[in-house]
Amino acid sequence: MNNPVLERNLLALQRVQPELARVLIRYGGDCKVSEEFEPFDHLDSDAKHRIHLAGFVEPSLVYEWCKSGQDITLYCETLDEILAELGHFDLRQFLFTSALQFELGVWRYALVGKDSAELLFTPRYKRMAAWVKRGRDAAADPNVIVANGTLFVDDTGDALVELGYCPLLIDVENLPIELWPTPDSLNIEFIVSINDRDGLEAFAQSLGARCLVWQIDPDLNEDRSEFPPGFFLGWYKPLKTVEERRRYLPLASNSKRRFPSTLEPQRVSFVGTSMADTGRRYRRTFCDYLIARGVDARDADERIETFSREICEGDVGFSRRRVCEQFPEIGTGIETNLSTRTHGVDTTMWLGEYLASRWRFHVLESLDSAIDVWGDPGWEELKGTHITFQGRCGHHAALNRVYGTSLINLDIGRVYQEEIVTMRVFDVLASKRLILSPHTPALVELVEPDREIVTYRSLEELNAKIRYYLEHPSEALAIAERGYQRVVKEHQIVHRLETLIDWSDQSALDS
Repeated sequence: MNNPVLERNLLALQRVQPELARVLIRYGGDCKVSEEFEPFDHLDSDAKHRIHLAGFVEPSLVYEWCKSGQDITLYCETLDEILAELGHFDLRQFLFTSALQFELGVWRYALVGKDSAELLFTPRYKRMAAWVKRGRDAAADPNVIVANGTLFVDDTGDALVELGYCPLLIDVENLPIELWPTPDSLNIEFIVSINDRDGLEAFAQSLGARCLVWQIDPDLNEDRSEFPPGFFLGWYKPLKTVEERRRYLPLASNSKRRFPSTLEPQRVSFVGTSMADTGRRYRRTFCDYLIARGVDARDADERIETFSREICEGDVGFSRRRVCEQFPEIGTGIETNLSTRTHGVDTTMWLGEYLASRWRFHVLESLDSAIDVWGDPGWEELKGTHITFQGRCGHHAALNRVYGTSLINLDIGRVYQEEIVTMRVFDVLASKRLILSPHTPALVELVEPDREIVTYRSLEELNAKIRYYLEHPSEALAIAERGYQRVVKEHQIVHRLETLIDWSDQSALDS
């Protein structure tokens, strides 16, 4: 620690918030975060009550507010942000009197009395503040924790409120154990997480709560057979056998986010990432991995390209087993000795990511009908006069508009996830538009081919069906209507969470 101001402030913080101070000192006591403070200039300086502010604001503003006599609680999402706030001005007099307090996690505002002032927030903290407001409006005491993340997390919160719960959004992975809430401070029934996360099981057990995980992505620990008490795992792909603590829980849509459009559908569209940069990066990583195991560089490159052509142009599907057979140098494919990792790495997925990109390009370039493509700039590498790259597409209103104006939406999954029915399928169905998706056993278990969805088994069949439904739009819309009815009734995110909760409830009763 080489910042005298920070040292003095941390010593003062030890007197009033000892747990937080100890965590900050152990963390390193340095202002590591880049000082990109957000603008915030609408504080009511005449307020007589404590101001609750979620955000990372200019320390000089905090200092001036405190000097003016204002009491402030500042909620940050990272330790770095708190350290940066403490590292610029001498705040000891305000810390000693508790005029200035810091909290790690905006969710802590939900535990403040209902008569407290409204939570103010900077633009970057709008999402966290919205979660807290929803929780405070939903019930007197929060009773469900949702582990912070990206995909499906906000939809999960909406669904839990619809089911009558009060959700709190907590960044479990980055919350030091010393700052974990206690069972006395939170009345938690269960914790929900999209994908398993480090520390999740221990966090749930510390609160005496059940742990409900909806695993939507491949996981290294796919062969696990033992689960801690109160742990329930919804699995992203069909299971070969019935398991007590793991069940198949496919993806779904949210009809409040995806809904039918009044726009005229005309075109053929695909929305998704090209994975071009990611694929090339992982290809280099896999190639270097082979070279490190004694494979000649040119030989490694040629073998990767040969394997890629077999997957994209042949009838052979991608699998971990096939990668290990073609590249015996990688052994089981699981690498556990990388110095920067504490968990195993599935090296076959490095090749899988590259092939996923190659396959998407191959499918689009093989079409003989015009198609509009949305996604990242990697799609600019596409070859073909029938392809129009339309740029990026926002996840909310923009994506609804694309789906709504497309008579046919194309689904291209990742070659290493053939058993997964993609979110794209459910979202397009919820938009009441036709989607063409690869024919898989998992898909036909959820929707009826040629009645609620259209499937294809080859690129020749895909081209033929695109031409047919462009010539018969009324049939495309009739199928889309039936698919819409099915997804609204059976394949909403709220349905999946209800299934997961009911399963854990029943298990608790049986035990």
